[in-house]
Amino acid sequence: MPEQQPFDLAAYHQLLAEIRQKLSEMPLAELEGLAIRLIDFHKNRGIPNDSRLRSFCELALDRVVSELLGFVGCLRAGSFLGVSHHLRAIIENHVNVAYMVCPVERFPEAQREFNSPDDRIRRYFDFRGVSEYNHFAKIVRLADQGLSDAECQRNYACTIENARKAVKIVATAEKDGWIALYRPKQNKISKIKFWHTPYSVADLMEWCLDPKITCPYEIYSFTSTLTHPNILFKRLFGPPHWSAGLPDSAVATVVSHIDLASVLARDTISMAQEATSVDTGILA
Repeated sequence: MPEQQPFDLAAYHQLLAEIRQKLSEMPLAELEGLAIRLIDFHKNRGIPNDSRLRSFCELALDRVVSELLGFVGCLRAGSFLGVSHHLRAIIENHVNVAYMVCPVERFPEAQREFNSPDDRIRRYFDFRGVSEYNHFAKIVRLADQGLSDAECQRNYACTIENARKAVKIVATAEKDGWIALYRPKQNKISKIKFWHTPYSVADLMEWCLDPKITCPYEIYSFTSTLTHPNILFKRLFGPPHWSAGLPDSAVATVVSHIDLASVLARDTISMAQEATSVDTGILA
């Protein structure tokens, strides 16, 4: 067995220094500044929590901050797989807000009655109850198949008895309401996987996004899935050969990541401002 080499901390810091130097030549500071201004807005004012729509938009802007900082942090660390994860989340958050505030007229006619503003906001806030019910229902199914109470507490941080109680207290009328609200396949609550069920992200992009916003979601979704190869970079960490200078194609890819994150974050903020009649002052 070969002798294990000690971790070279100095070499790692040298790599990070090379990454910082290259990123200094890219439009990253503006993106980081956008996140910082949004943090300041949350700290000093925020969107008033006086309606469900405003609460949704406040949470969406909070998500913008989290994902932008994660995106910037992964770039600084040279973690390209992490960059893809955060960019996918930025796209999904943007699409979620676009769906929530989309005028009914932009949906296909057959979908308009099912996509009233009240139904959309109910889907978002009811999904917590749905996901909790599905979580405990899964535990009950596993228990019926032989899961022990010790395994349940270790893996799911609850007892089988408590899981059964949590499933039992959900009334039939409430479950019927969820089925009517989400229209899951086979009318099974276990098929409600997302708050925007029965639609996919691709559906929402087609119906709700501003045509001027182009999001190659399938590329970032594919790239950030661990069972698929990374098609944007040959390496998931590195980045290789930065000390010798990045190839033009790699520079273009990183810059396109930054530009897309900036456009989507700004448009998400703009949609939230318009929907809530709250000027964050961030886009001025």
